[in-house]
Amino acid sequence: MRIREAYIRFLASSLATYSTTAESLAVFRVLFSLHVLLFGIIPDISFVADLPDSFFTPPFGFAYLLPGFPSPLLCMLLHVATVMAAVAMLVGYRTRLSSLAFSLLCLFSYAIAYSLGKINHNTMYLLLPLVFAFTDWGACYSVDAARRGASHHPSSETLNSVRSAAALFCYAFAIGWMFFTAGIQKAVAGWCDFSSQATLGWFIQYQAGEQAHQLLSPWLSTIRSSVFWELADWFTVGFEILFCCAAFRRQWMLLAFCCAILFHNMVLHTLNIDSSGFMICYLAFARWDGTMAQRWVERLAQIVNHRWLTLSFSVVLVGIVTTVGIMGTSIIDLVTFTAGSSKPSLLRSAIIEAVALLLALRFLIRTYVPAILRR
Repeated sequence: MRIREAYIRFLASSLATYSTTAESLAVFRVLFSLHVLLFGIIPDISFVADLPDSFFTPPFGFAYLLPGFPSPLLCMLLHVATVMAAVAMLVGYRTRLSSLAFSLLCLFSYAIAYSLGKINHNTMYLLLPLVFAFTDWGACYSVDAARRGASHHPSSETLNSVRSAAALFCYAFAIGWMFFTAGIQKAVAGWCDFSSQATLGWFIQYQAGEQAHQLLSPWLSTIRSSVFWELADWFTVGFEILFCCAAFRRQWMLLAFCCAILFHNMVLHTLNIDSSGFMICYLAFARWDGTMAQRWVERLAQIVNHRWLTLSFSVVLVGIVTTVGIMGTSIIDLVTFTAGSSKPSLLRSAIIEAVALLLALRFLIRTYVPAILRR
């Protein structure tokens, strides 16, 4: 009985650390939606329409409902519907429904794309709107709030604060579990063996087979110190295994996210694998109250007070994102003139990951320093 009570108290205290405000969640909703629309995250599976159905071997899931690859028209409709869901999520129109629709449509699209056998590591990104649909991230700075006649500055003590905290905790634990399973596999495979350096092995393999010679990769290839590469092995295994434990405190998660961003930077500079899309997921646990981002979102949210302006903005944005997606690129690639070029794209990813690390450190300092000063 005492063990059960202690467990309940521990879980309650863990949830309490994830308490947040509707404003903070709403700011993150806008940032996440903009990231989806600007960086070309929405899947375009039009390439599968020309493939023979003999290639269609989907994993267990949504794609089992199809007898083969969808037609070009269905691929187009699926892409447009996903864009519409993302735009609705941005402006906060029926936020919970649009968030769920976005995640489910993306999962369906990727289930079809993954029927060819190659599966990417983007589950963490797709799960975010699915989980955050049950938070208060549509309670303000949204069409939903304007329709209810609610203020754009609701009280921090919302009726759904416990549910929001529980959703944040569940998402944090899901991320931690993903890293934990990866870390256990590495530990069992011998990454902690002093007689070999797994990170160096992967680095050489990618340099020779994948031609990973960009960013700091040429300089890192000159490092022959076994201590350096062994430390990289232990850092990777250690932080991945301990990530799951960090989920029980929001403050610990911010520290874990700093380590995760460092890890992704290491992977980017050694193997030239771009993981910059995950950075926005890590920043979901930051407190956006009182930041410059909140002030910017407040100005942008004035659009939702005007029905026809919101509708016009949404229609134009859907048209632009859909057209750019059909072109096989993203708005950010067009703006930075990097469409079709891999080298500038990796450089941009390195900048994004560096900025994400600075933001994570800033939120970490804002969390820990006041607590230290109060002692």
